[in-house]
Amino acid sequence: MSFKIRRGTEAERAAMSAGDPAQGEPLWITDTSKLWIGDGVTAGGVLATGDINAVDSVFGRTGAVTAQAGDYTTTLVTEGTNLYFTDARVEANANVSAAYSHINLTTNPHAVTKAQVGLGNVANVEQVKIQVNSFTGDFTQALTPTGDDMVLLQIFGSGAMRFATAEDLVAGTGLTLPDQTGHSGEFLTTNGTTPSWSEIGSLGTIDHIQFSLSPTVTMAEGVLAWDSDEGTLQIGMPGGNVNLQVGQEQLIRVRNTTGATIYNGTIVYINGSSGNRPTCAISDASGTFEQRCACAILTEDIANNGNGYATTYGIVHDLNTSAYPEGTVLYLADDGTGGFTSTPPSAPDAIVVIGRVINSHAVDGEILFNPQASSTLSRLSDVNGTTPDATNKHLIWDNANQYWDAGQIAHGDLSGIGTYTHPSIDSHIDDTSDPHGTIPSQSTHAGEFLTTNGSTLSWSAVDVSGFSGGTFGTGTYTFPDDVRFNDDIYINYDNGSTDSNIWFHDGKGPAGSRIYLDQANAQFVFTDALQIGGDYIAVDGPEIAVNASASNVDSFIQFGHSGAHDADSLMFDYSADEFVLSNDLNVTGQLSADFCATTAYIHVAKTSGAVVQNIGGSTGTTTTITWDSQIYYNSTYFTHSTVSATDRVLCKQVGRYQVIARVGARNSGSNRWVGAIYITSNGTEVPRTTARYYSRGVSYGDEVSLHTVTEIDVTTANTILRVQTRIDKTDQSSAVNVEWDECEFIVRRIG
Repeated sequence: MSFKIRRGTEAERAAMSAGDPAQGEPLWITDTSKLWIGDGVTAGGVLATGDINAVDSVFGRTGAVTAQAGDYTTTLVTEGTNLYFTDARVEANANVSAAYSHINLTTNPHAVTKAQVGLGNVANVEQVKIQVNSFTGDFTQALTPTGDDMVLLQIFGSGAMRFATAEDLVAGTGLTLPDQTGHSGEFLTTNGTTPSWSEIGSLGTIDHIQFSLSPTVTMAEGVLAWDSDEGTLQIGMPGGNVNLQVGQEQLIRVRNTTGATIYNGTIVYINGSSGNRPTCAISDASGTFEQRCACAILTEDIANNGNGYATTYGIVHDLNTSAYPEGTVLYLADDGTGGFTSTPPSAPDAIVVIGRVINSHAVDGEILFNPQASSTLSRLSDVNGTTPDATNKHLIWDNANQYWDAGQIAHGDLSGIGTYTHPSIDSHIDDTSDPHGTIPSQSTHAGEFLTTNGSTLSWSAVDVSGFSGGTFGTGTYTFPDDVRFNDDIYINYDNGSTDSNIWFHDGKGPAGSRIYLDQANAQFVFTDALQIGGDYIAVDGPEIAVNASASNVDSFIQFGHSGAHDADSLMFDYSADEFVLSNDLNVTGQLSADFCATTAYIHVAKTSGAVVQNIGGSTGTTTTITWDSQIYYNSTYFTHSTVSATDRVLCKQVGRYQVIARVGARNSGSNRWVGAIYITSNGTEVPRTTARYYSRGVSYGDEVSLHTVTEIDVTTANTILRVQTRIDKTDQSSAVNVEWDECEFIVRRIG
């Protein structure tokens, strides 16, 4: 056994505090070779004086003495300030609590004996609680874990406190720690007799979990944190490029096997699988039926043979949407890029809505991806889907198979169809010969007409022997059907001294119904009652004469078909020299003495071949409609020119006027166009005269007719009225031309 004395320099000794060294503790000063002994009070001890004799023996043994059992024990050594450990002292000073139910247990709830823990006198049914927060002593090890498994605090009898391993915890208890291999992240548990490793099966009932609303964590795979921008939790997905916003979007993990990288923001469809993962390819509105599907949009670049994430529904970030205003509807593009566009593709390409723009920005753009696939006619559930192989094919119902299919109706299928079929159709179908004949060659027969002699078709020129200088000669001509003329008709043109007749075939011969010009009285004569089926009669003259040849009798204008002159009629009573109405006269508005209901109006229009007016252009463009044709106008009330300033109708007199304007328009573009029509008075838009019309484009066949009907109070003489159009919304710049035969402007003075 060796004996080691505390050593130091004189300067170190002089710096000691009172009570150091301890009572009886020797201190050797190396630079003065002196021995000092502590008395427990004096700082630095008391200098030892006198002779220091060597020890003759230890426990009666001389020479190199080795410690043996029974040498010094705590019984032989006098106790100092720090008392020795005894069972009685621990039992007397331990904080024993009766607050736990297992106090009443008669068995050993810890599966260890009192002897194993060195507490032979501590009651086995009592729980000892050590007040660690009041513990004092020499901390011989820093309170810092020194390894991955350093998770438990251990208190040592020496007064030291440190982190410990699970092995340290059970050391000396007689417990055997189960093998830890393959149990990473699990916890030590027991079934009541044997400890084992186990995952946490349940945390029990948790009231709530509060996440930080301002997290500073960097998102990575497996990280769960609050996303304050989206107002939801976000989860870091594998790869570190994508974060899933919980409840805001749906993701699918796909594989790219196309042979090239597919980039973030590309719209894709599922084209197969690789292992247990779906594969994707670029969508195209002009491609096959599968390629037209817009299943998802990539949220990261995916290299060839790589995996990545795509959004099937939700808000997609970090896109270039600067070309589209927020709220714009987006469609799958038909250029094979998997991109999107605000213009719906034209047939036969598919119109696939993929979502709307949420944020318009070149870098931080966002869209709500919500694909809505369109279908083709052949993909409907009750359509067989046979692809038509020729133009003019149509749908035919197959009653046996209960579906529609593409085809053409066979000639024989017309037999007996419908209630009102042609009376000779069945025999016509049964005719084995060619009932239509063979059309002869058209060569050298330009301008001729197809005719027949009753059995053979041939080409023939029109017989013009009765024409002379562009007019009819003498003779009678019978036309088998309607006759239409594009210009004037002259009857009895070269003989103005005789009556001219227009006959109507009614089986009565020359005494039948006719209209003729009575040359002697310069008037037209109707041999039968004249009935007008239209809304009004336009007379190009200052007056209408009723019963003009017999001025000494009563004259009637009859309404309806009662046949009685005293019912629904306007009569001029010759003897009383007054007009008589058979019914009450209801007048809306002012009735003035100078008002003429039949002739106080103007009716202008456009002629065939007139200069085409394009009312298209950009949004806000206005166009004033011109009128180069006068159907009728009363010069007393109106002025209009077909040569200059053709866009205006001048109302000469103050009064109330009814205005009717109609402009036919054809949208030659492929996108929508919203136009408006309205009336201006002396250059100012008249309130409540605007009407708007919508066209989707030329491919939809919905040409529009803009029209407005209103009443205007003209308070100033010589007021100028115009018809104007305006573009309120357009997605295209193609022409929107007016149709000359669908344009008219009618202004009627009504009071």
